[in-house]
Amino acid sequence: MTVERSHSQVTDLLTLLEKTKELIAQSYYQGRIEKTAENQGKIGLLRSRRLMSPDIRDMFSLHSSLRHFLNTVLATERLIRPGSDFRFMFESLVEAAELYVLAQAENRQSDCDRYEFEVRDAICAIADAMDSELLDLRTRVANRFAAVSTLAEKKKQNIFYQRRTRVIVDLLEDLHFSDLGDRLSVSEDLSESFHSLWLQRVPAFRESLLDILETLQQYLFEFRQIEAQAKRLRTFALHLTRTPDWTPRDWDQLADVPEWLAIAEGILLAAAPDVHAAETEQILVEIAQKIPSAFAGRTREVRQPAKLVPEGRKAPVVVQEAHYRSEMRRFLASANSAEPVSALGIWSESIVLQESVPADVWLVCLLGYLDGQKPAPRFRLLPDVSGNQERYGNRMIADIVVGGAHG
Repeated sequence: MTVERSHSQVTDLLTLLEKTKELIAQSYYQGRIEKTAENQGKIGLLRSRRLMSPDIRDMFSLHSSLRHFLNTVLATERLIRPGSDFRFMFESLVEAAELYVLAQAENRQSDCDRYEFEVRDAICAIADAMDSELLDLRTRVANRFAAVSTLAEKKKQNIFYQRRTRVIVDLLEDLHFSDLGDRLSVSEDLSESFHSLWLQRVPAFRESLLDILETLQQYLFEFRQIEAQAKRLRTFALHLTRTPDWTPRDWDQLADVPEWLAIAEGILLAAAPDVHAAETEQILVEIAQKIPSAFAGRTREVRQPAKLVPEGRKAPVVVQEAHYRSEMRRFLASANSAEPVSALGIWSESIVLQESVPADVWLVCLLGYLDGQKPAPRFRLLPDVSGNQERYGNRMIADIVVGGAHG
């Protein structure tokens, strides 16, 4: 029953607006309307719904709420969007945070839950309002206030949004450097919401607002530059309206021209022949006949066809064997000799081998080489008697000997 009643109220209001649409339109565009015997009934109906307000001398005007609604819907040049009241929203957030901290200190759990919801709702509302504000500002800046047609209105809106942008930037800085985050640190959820939904986004919001403010300042400078030119054009248009039969003087027929005409900046003119005119056909033919003569002495270069040339044989790559590998084979060949051959002695006799590998590395490599030979040669390991094996717990090798009686 309640829903049907609400629907009937909306229907009745729309029916009233339909009956009085001509009166509303006339009052909207004229600013106010005079009460007469024909329209006094409709004016009374609109006043009963608080859609029309009395003016002076039996004049009536639309209520401010209805006028603002029409301005918003029609996007007229009189519309300057006030936007969200960020100062009130920030103050509400701070107040809700203070009440939450006080309720938390006094252990009032029901109040804590209520204030926690208010703080979280205020944070989300501020973030959403800031997104909407940036979207609206970017749209107005991108189209250079296309909703208005006059230069004066463009300047008016530019100055209004510059002031509003500066106020929002100052409020962002005040809230960013406040101790609100410390107050909300008593609740992990509120602290996370404040940092993720708002505090971390403040630098991006501030940067976007400063970019918009810089663009608005540039636009205002451009508006002021063309203001003088627009004023001259309006003056000239008014002159043409007042004197419709006016025609400019034929200044090129005068012997003495005014000084202002002598110092006026000239206009660059470019001429081109009319190719469709019959009198220019013969001239164009003569020009066309002279064009090939400029290329008479030029010969066309004919490119020879490409040929496949077989590549020559590449020289074989010779991999030079390391010197210590040949010394290993020479040491292995000494296994059947009558005299014992020392591996450390071979290393000390070869300067090239000494430059290639250290002595200990030479012995280790040689020992691995001998173990990999099949059949395995017979060799003898000379222990290190310096005592290092006692310190390290390993058996240290001083030299490797092959051949002779111990081969």
